[in-house]
Amino acid sequence: MPDWKLKTPVAFIIFNRPDTTKRVFDAIRKAKPPKLFIIADGPRKDYPEDKEKCKAARKIAEKVDWDCKVMKNYSSKNLGCAKRVSSGMDWVFSKVEEAIILEDDCLPDKTFFRFCEELLEKYKGNEKIMLISGQNSQFGRKRGEFSYYFSRCFHCWGWATWKRAWKTFDFSMKKWPKFRDSKKLSRMFKRRNAVNWWNKIFERTYKGYDDSWAYRWTLELFIRKGLSIFPNTNLISNIGFCWNANHTKNIEDPHANMPFNAISFPLKHPTAVKRNVKADDFEEKRMFSTGFIERNKRRAGRILRNLISGKKGKELRIAWLIQPGSRMFSRIGGLVYWEHFLREFQKSFLHTRFYSVGKVHPYYKKRFNASSVGSCYRLILKNKKEGYKQGMSIVSPAIVAKLLSFNPKVVFSASFSLWTLFATLSKPIGKWKLIVLFEGSSPSVDYRNSALRTSIRKFIAKRANAFITNSKKGVDYLEKHLGIPKKKIFRVVHEIPEAKNFAAKKANMGKSPRFLFVGHLIQRKGVNYLLDAWSEFQKASGNGSLCIIGDGIEKKRLMQKARKLKLRDVYFAGRVDYNSISQFYNSSDVFVFPSLEETWGVAPLEAMAFGKPVICSIHAGAAELVEIGKNGFLFEPRKTKKLAELMLKFADSPELIIKFGKKSGNIMKNYTPANAVAGFSRVIKGVLK
Repeated sequence: MPDWKLKTPVAFIIFNRPDTTKRVFDAIRKAKPPKLFIIADGPRKDYPEDKEKCKAARKIAEKVDWDCKVMKNYSSKNLGCAKRVSSGMDWVFSKVEEAIILEDDCLPDKTFFRFCEELLEKYKGNEKIMLISGQNSQFGRKRGEFSYYFSRCFHCWGWATWKRAWKTFDFSMKKWPKFRDSKKLSRMFKRRNAVNWWNKIFERTYKGYDDSWAYRWTLELFIRKGLSIFPNTNLISNIGFCWNANHTKNIEDPHANMPFNAISFPLKHPTAVKRNVKADDFEEKRMFSTGFIERNKRRAGRILRNLISGKKGKELRIAWLIQPGSRMFSRIGGLVYWEHFLREFQKSFLHTRFYSVGKVHPYYKKRFNASSVGSCYRLILKNKKEGYKQGMSIVSPAIVAKLLSFNPKVVFSASFSLWTLFATLSKPIGKWKLIVLFEGSSPSVDYRNSALRTSIRKFIAKRANAFITNSKKGVDYLEKHLGIPKKKIFRVVHEIPEAKNFAAKKANMGKSPRFLFVGHLIQRKGVNYLLDAWSEFQKASGNGSLCIIGDGIEKKRLMQKARKLKLRDVYFAGRVDYNSISQFYNSSDVFVFPSLEETWGVAPLEAMAFGKPVICSIHAGAAELVEIGKNGFLFEPRKTKKLAELMLKFADSPELIIKFGKKSGNIMKNYTPANAVAGFSRVIKGVLK
């Protein structure tokens, strides 16, 4: 190839992935096309990070340092995959007769460009041939003795075509209804599953559910009985498989990061332009006929291969088993304060998959690589009125098969749940590192008096690689009660709010100083004692108002008690959506948290993040972040007179509200999702050594 020089224009389609864009652009730079068309989509409205990512990708694609005419077609708004690619190709072919096309995740072998250029010239007059692709999906199977073969399929990962072929593209798919009703697909494919697959895909695309330009052109290929050219060795590796990709989400897909090889020149051309039936039949069976039995056969085969090889792959795959029973991914707002931390974690560890019971809400499907595994039944063994309910969550053991199929290097699991036990028992088979997240210690959840629970926890403790907890109390329990070595325990405060993501609105909360409580209205939260303290506060001529946010089985009884005690300026605001709660924090002066038992407790930290003083129960794990006499006070909730005295301090000395509030804000600057992820990263690196 030393004497060969590329003459064909290249179209480069980019979006918001500077990392893959750079790798593909470096391959284009080596080929030195005389013309480079850069087609870029704009940032999406609901993804603030897109703006910088799109800008970075464009900057990379513009670093042309060879003799080349660069033409740019950038969209300021997000058009989506189908419209952006098709409109970009319309623009390219309004200027040239033929082009080689690469998307920002399609990494080519250096021989790909010559392969395309020679065949563009050879078949430019043959209208039967509609495109040339660099992708080969035969997984090592050679189709004939020639350098390439013909197919009715279309693969869009690195391809080339002519203006005369592209002009047949029809975005509206107006021919689909007639083609569908003709039943021609049934005659094209042997297998019913394949017919159903294509019917479903075309129908969804026609109705606008699938944002794909490729399916639209595939339909045109089928209708015209056109042919594609595929090399007999793979020339393209799709390096973009990731949970947040538009289409290539499944990193377990055998097409992900396929190796490529150089093709030999001179090319050996087929003697006749004839479709390779064996190659098409293989693709029909492998790619488009995946019924239930076939899917599970493949999953079983993948698990078996993983077990036999023991290989984990180059990428760092992390499985995260969400607390069973929490249903955090099942409804919008279910993740609450976890959302910012998990999004930050996912940015740092792209190949993370979250497993949760219950259906994953579409909102979270778009934002997280989350899978549902069965359902959960909560078995209550003991109902402690002023503490946590004691029991266990019964969950599906199918999580083991999911983990073995995904083949992670690291598994995070919540506390000492059944899923944690399953992950521990299957650890010798899956050969993953297990990190257990232990929120914090409290009497009801420690089960110190249960010999069975303690023995199970010690069994897990011996086999897990590390433990992460929010609190010092958590560290103490893990070390002293379960006997876990200090070197395996890490205190990383990770259940934290992100106040900067909340709106700056304010709510009408009554007269100053405004005291605020946020939480479930259940006995464990201690609001009953807060009302007694408020009564003492008012008897001592304390002025101010108390706003109680939350709902629960105790709400009616608490409201009745407030009336019975003839309490003034007490407002029950009811349940407030998590994304709207900021207006109450903004409007309040002092936050009160009278919980009787709390392994951690994020509400006081939310108040601190908003720059508010806090009066916090000594029974909350988060009390460890309160600096007594500097940004707040600690108290025993049942000692209501003491709580009243602490509230009076702020009523009598309003300057403390400003002074303590400023300190709260400064404390919380050290506790951010980014810092928490950095802490998790250190633990991951440690267990992988």
